[in-house]
Amino acid sequence: MKYSILLFSLLAFCCIAKGQNLILNPSFQTPDNRLDCSHWYDFNGKELTDFCDTSSYWYNYRDISFEFDTLSPSGNYIMTIRGQYQCELFAETYITGLKGINIYELTFWMKSFIGIVYIGTGTQDNFIASKNITEVSYEWKEYSMTDTIVSFLTDTITVRFANIAADFCNCKTSIDLIELKVTNITHLNEIEMDEKSVFDKLIFYPNPVSDIINFRMPFHKDAVEEIKIYNTNGEKVMEIQDVSFLNVTHLPAGIYYYEAVMNKSGIEPTQLHISRGKFLKN
Repeated sequence: MKYSILLFSLLAFCCIAKGQNLILNPSFQTPDNRLDCSHWYDFNGKELTDFCDTSSYWYNYRDISFEFDTLSPSGNYIMTIRGQYQCELFAETYITGLKGINIYELTFWMKSFIGIVYIGTGTQDNFIASKNITEVSYEWKEYSMTDTIVSFLTDTITVRFANIAADFCNCKTSIDLIELKVTNITHLNEIEMDEKSVFDKLIFYPNPVSDIINFRMPFHKDAVEEIKIYNTNGEKVMEIQDVSFLNVTHLPAGIYYYEAVMNKSGIEPTQLHISRGKFLKN
């Protein structure tokens, strides 16, 4: 799926500049103004380059197409997603090699019967939306959303554009001029991200949560010696020792990040591991 771009992405984004557009192909064209469909994937994980022309990319009653539209904001190529019979069809693009707790701003132009735009982590069936907007606009309109995402080097930041169609409606969503930027790069010594923590994550449930969060390790018994909770500004809002659940009733609604210190009993005495992740408070 995305493995052909992984090495390039890691090299290209090892030193991300604040304000730089992270989308690899934001305008669906090459520098010499030829149509370019690379770095965009359909709902089956297939890169759209095999059908990179102005004809439709068909799946039964659904399709993704790239069209030249002089009336669009760019006056050039746009991506159009169509769908029928209460189905959701989407196209998505990936950014890899990012690490830490960063604030992202996504801007784009769209006109749609019912369009949903997501930003999150993971790809295809493993995609976890962090934030989305749903809009209806029959004319071109510029949109913007900001989100804080925690990511490891092995994570993928995904931007997904989806079209939702009603019964017997040949509805479509058109997209133009996409831009994703890091507006704030947070460096926190207490919550430094590392590769090993990917394999030591706690299972948090339920997530989203309104009152009590339970947590456990999937494969072995661990003693959670300490757990810290941070808000999106990097401020520590909770710190508790020797617990198996958290009462977060008092926290305002929003996204929070946890850091748990665990003693892996039965593996190596006194060996401490760190688990990090996030949850949504309703």
